[in-house]
Amino acid sequence: MKRYFMKGTGDEIQFGDIIELDLTKETDGGTVKHRHLEVEFLPEIVDYLVEEDIIEVKEFKFEPSMN
Repeated sequence: MKRYFMKGTGDEIQFGDIIELDLTKETDGGTVKHRHLEVEFLPEIVDYLVEEDIIEVKEFKFEPSMN
């Protein structure tokens, strides 16, 4: 079973959760662009979020107990 976690905080996220992203990019001209987004966590964006090092995926052979 795959489970998804926010990088840095380790908070687990599930499909349908709303996540906040603060994205920063420096342009060739030396200016910095900043974007704050609130997006629904969907299967379609998992690859992008992993590529950008925003989330991490952990594979579990079985459901970990909550005890």
